[in-house]
Amino acid sequence: MRCPALLAALLVAACASSEGGGAPDAEPTPGIDSGGQIDSGGGEIDAEPGDIDAAPAIDATPIDADPGAIDAMPIDAMPADAMPIDAMPIDGSTCPTSPCDLVEQCGCAMNQACDVDFSDLDGTACRGVATAGDENDTCTAINQCAAGNVCVGDGTNNSCEHYCADNSDCAGPRGQCVIQLNDGTDPIPGAVTCSSNCNPATATNPLCPTGWTCDLFTATFGGTDHEIADCRPAGTATQEQSCATTDCAAGHSCITVDGSPLCLKICTRPAGTECATIPGGATCFALGDGFVVGGTEYGVCF
Repeated sequence: MRCPALLAALLVAACASSEGGGAPDAEPTPGIDSGGQIDSGGGEIDAEPGDIDAAPAIDATPIDADPGAIDAMPIDAMPADAMPIDAMPIDGSTCPTSPCDLVEQCGCAMNQACDVDFSDLDGTACRGVATAGDENDTCTAINQCAAGNVCVGDGTNNSCEHYCADNSDCAGPRGQCVIQLNDGTDPIPGAVTCSSNCNPATATNPLCPTGWTCDLFTATFGGTDHEIADCRPAGTATQEQSCATTDCAAGHSCITVDGSPLCLKICTRPAGTECATIPGGATCFALGDGFVVGGTEYGVCF
């Protein structure tokens, strides 16, 4: 879910997909490790550990993955229509953090947003809002996301993600407050965003940016792995095609089966009908001990 250079956004995810290609860059944190051989009689992927890997991890680091090289987009290089950092704040004395708060969005003028301080990725700062982008919008600059959102991505594929303090700040049932932004090494205090409420078992997802799709990921937050759904740019590889160099198409996830990364259609268990459309038939196999997001268990067709 990986780290390129700080331009005007943060890297997360995110997005994101799959182990063979298309997922946001990830730390070596394993995703869902669900065994190796497919037990067609039991309806689960159950075999030797390490042969089948699903759901890449989300790595929420700044676009400039090179520690110390965070000067690609200095704050004074912001677009001309962005409000100056020293604009007169309002209600700053009531904010939980100073000078402004990422979640409460207090401490800034009404036409501004509180965001990470991109001059050094330490603390917060007020910025202008040129475009009020939200979680189903892409972005190319920090001021293209609405107040309460931050532009994250790999420098090429970026989207706005919503700041949060807990799950209640995220859209349910699948959204979770578990995407920790960091400076390449350490977490940025208070800078956490929601995973998407998108549905990974459908090919069309209005909650994702145009041309993106919903996939399965693992996000590590507070030392715990969380199974999430999140958006990523859609590729072209379909059922059982290799995703070693090509991203999977919408509705598919890149799963390593016996050492080979393949795009497999995402399905719901135990009674989903998603696999019925695959020529020749397929079974919805479980991922590991069960990949559950928002109360629904997701598997893959094989």
